[in-house]
Amino acid sequence: MLLILLLFNLLPCSIIATSMEDLPPNDFLPGINSLRRKYAKQYNVPNMHELIWSEDLVNILKLLDWSADWPEARKTWRYTALKSYETALSQIETDAINFLKKTPEEIRKTIKDTFYTMDRMELFNPLQRFIGCTPKSDKGEVVIVCSVGTKGSFTLFDTTGQSTSIPGSKCHQRYENKDGLCVANNPGEESYKGRVEYLIDDINQLRKTYANRFNVPNMHQLIWSEDLQNILKPLDWGRKWPEARTTWRFSEIVNTYETVEDSIRKEMYTLSEKNSEQRKSHIDGHRSSNYGVMEFLNPLQRFYACGPIADKKTNSTATVCLVGPQGGLTLFDTTGLSEEIPGSNCHRGYQNNGGICVAMDSANEKFYNPKYFLEDINQIRKDYAQKYSVPNMHQLVWSNEIFQFLDTLEYTNISQQSGKIWRHDLFLGSAYFNALSDFEGMNEPYFKKSTKAMITTFLDTTTSDSSTLDSLELLNPYQKFIQCAPKVIGGSTKMICVIGPSGKAKLFDMDTVSRAKNVVGSQCAAKYTDEDGLCVPEDSSKLSFFGNPTDFVKDVNLMRKTYAHKFNVPNMHQLVWKDSLATIAKSFDESRSSPKARVTWRYVKTVYSGIKEAIELEVEENLVEMNQEHFLEFISNGNSNSSVGLLELLNPLQTHIGCAKKMGPAESYMLCVLGDEGQFKMWNLKKNSVKPGTSCKNGYKNEGGLCTMPTPPTRIPPKKAPQTSGAAKSLTSGIIISFIVFFL
Repeated sequence: MLLILLLFNLLPCSIIATSMEDLPPNDFLPGINSLRRKYAKQYNVPNMHELIWSEDLVNILKLLDWSADWPEARKTWRYTALKSYETALSQIETDAINFLKKTPEEIRKTIKDTFYTMDRMELFNPLQRFIGCTPKSDKGEVVIVCSVGTKGSFTLFDTTGQSTSIPGSKCHQRYENKDGLCVANNPGEESYKGRVEYLIDDINQLRKTYANRFNVPNMHQLIWSEDLQNILKPLDWGRKWPEARTTWRFSEIVNTYETVEDSIRKEMYTLSEKNSEQRKSHIDGHRSSNYGVMEFLNPLQRFYACGPIADKKTNSTATVCLVGPQGGLTLFDTTGLSEEIPGSNCHRGYQNNGGICVAMDSANEKFYNPKYFLEDINQIRKDYAQKYSVPNMHQLVWSNEIFQFLDTLEYTNISQQSGKIWRHDLFLGSAYFNALSDFEGMNEPYFKKSTKAMITTFLDTTTSDSSTLDSLELLNPYQKFIQCAPKVIGGSTKMICVIGPSGKAKLFDMDTVSRAKNVVGSQCAAKYTDEDGLCVPEDSSKLSFFGNPTDFVKDVNLMRKTYAHKFNVPNMHQLVWKDSLATIAKSFDESRSSPKARVTWRYVKTVYSGIKEAIELEVEENLVEMNQEHFLEFISNGNSNSSVGLLELLNPLQTHIGCAKKMGPAESYMLCVLGDEGQFKMWNLKKNSVKPGTSCKNGYKNEGGLCTMPTPPTRIPPKKAPQTSGAAKSLTSGIIISFIVFFL
């Protein structure tokens, strides 16, 4: 403590430096507390507290000019002046004796008429718990100025001598009676500024009290949130926060946490004095800003975080608390007329505990908690599938693979890569929205339009692949995976969700004819089954966003055969996995030219999962929706510069494929290299009379319209043990099923 005081010698000269002579003598603070105990016993004061020295109060005083007004006073601290430390105790007691000689009426009048300070009687306010003193210059002389806190108003004990209370019987929390004086159990843990954990204990007790007094059915206990704390830390008190009031609200703490509870009680009293119309107008006036400490009484808030943040305008700090996840201002019915049952309408995962909703597993209740969000989104997907007879609405599952690259990507990269192998949804807030209650409201204007108007709006929104349909992205029936993470965008934290594996913006058919023709849940992907209109995975633990090469090559060949029949392609060849192409894919850098790219092989960015649906959407977009002139231009550009997207997988003359996972700071995908053709050669788009599989390369044969390489018979290796392994390996090298054991 002495070292801390001595450090103030480094402050500007306008602040009086503290020397050893300026420090209070050892008997100063014990002497004051002895007087407080004496009068507590003499007048039977139940709540007289021992004063604890506070460097926070000393630091406040050091910055103030004794000759100026102090508007900061009388909020969380009050003050008095002493001639010197040496005469302080006798001066204090003499003033107390003289003051207490007055009649109760005179005392009340003196207190009422005094605005600035009650002089030495400030030291007998029983509710004050902290004191700090420092020398100040007063017209060439030095006085000792002491501040006491945390109360901004003056309170005096019953001076009539008629009190029958027991001294020290009504102590503050964490204080106990010691010979008539309320003494802190752990003085070192008590401070003028308070501790946020003590604050929230008081706030939750107050929330419980009001929940029972006003019959509030949905008052929730507040839980500390590191997520909110991370949002709070970079905020600047000197600027506006457009991200506020979406998934969190805020309140400034003036000087100390210790006064918040009193401030809430005062505001509640003020509110109770207003009539119904005035009360509503008063609350509505704070919706677009903040309601101060009353933000702590929003019953729907479940999380909080507090701490100091910078005010760059004034080069100072402010103590601020965030509460979430509600962005709107909600207050319970304060009329006292509610007949609801306290704690009867708790959030999922919470239960009624004495009138307040308490988390059943508080350790796992988080501001960024996707659990209920995903349940709600899948319920919404099911509801819309049933309403619009969607045949292929798939259940979304969390993907750790998406998280691996989403966690490291900046938003600019997310938006740039969206529309390739995944799409994204940008939430307005910094947490998961309440899907069941908010989704309808966010998208009601869209679904109220006519089918034609909906299609127009959809096309206008998706003019570029990197655009987003916002929350409507969550209704893309082809998507099967999702992962979300908070991202800082323009100084604000937003929640970003990446969904895949489809990069195409796609909604279900909403016209009457399609709804009548389609059968809900009838077109589920492989390894998915219909459950009340939602395609649910048979085993979600085996699902992968990137997928596996075995199913991928199988599905691609199935699509090659499908389009060979649909367009009578005579030379569509089966693709076979080739390790050497996978090696090329591993080392290939698109930003650098490769002499063999588009000469002996071509490439495409994709993922293994959902490839059949992805190819269908690509064909629909390029072969059906795009006119022939634009399509030929698209093919020409792809041939000369890069690739033609997923159509690369339908190049009929390609016979081999190899892929590798590419994880980078800008994007993540599977890069597939196809050979041995360097040019993309499209089949005849006009359906002709030739039959599929009738123009195969030498060594290939037609199998159901697909040109396949016959699998050579497997020779039984010699029985000699040393040769078995090597012979088996040489025989199996290069055959079609070799890709089964290849995993990237």
